[in-house]
Amino acid sequence: MLIHLKTVHRWAKTCEKEGLKCLKPKFGGGKHSKLTFNQLVELDNYIMKHKL
Repeated sequence: MLIHLKTVHRWAKTCEKEGLKCLKPKFGGGKHSKLTFNQLVELDNYIMKHKL
């Protein structure tokens, strides 16, 4: 699973300001993914394999 460097940088800066509690997801809106974690991993592997 790839995470963009900008996202990691944003997480690190937020964590420096707010502490480790900020790493807990905040589902304040929008729909949750209909894919399971395993399905997301499989999709990521497929995308990487086929260079999509």
